[in-house]
Amino acid sequence: MGYYTSRSCTWATISRKITRYDTPTISIAQIAERFAVSYQAASTIVAQLEKVQILRETTGRKRDKRYVYSDYLNILAEGTKI
Repeated sequence: MGYYTSRSCTWATISRKITRYDTPTISIAQIAERFAVSYQAASTIVAQLEKVQILRETTGRKRDKRYVYSDYLNILAEGTKI
């Protein structure tokens, strides 16, 4: 399994790749698989994307967490609030 290096991708590229898929939720394991990085590297990526409010954890669990691209959900929710 390959490991993430700052030379191979920028954080902006990673953010775009994570958030461009059909489903608005993703797990750390899915990120690790999609980018061919270690689970720890994927976890670091998620923590940094959470810090800048690109991803948000939705389950409240300690394990098997799911993350959501907040802006995507906000767009989907537009016009549905009463």
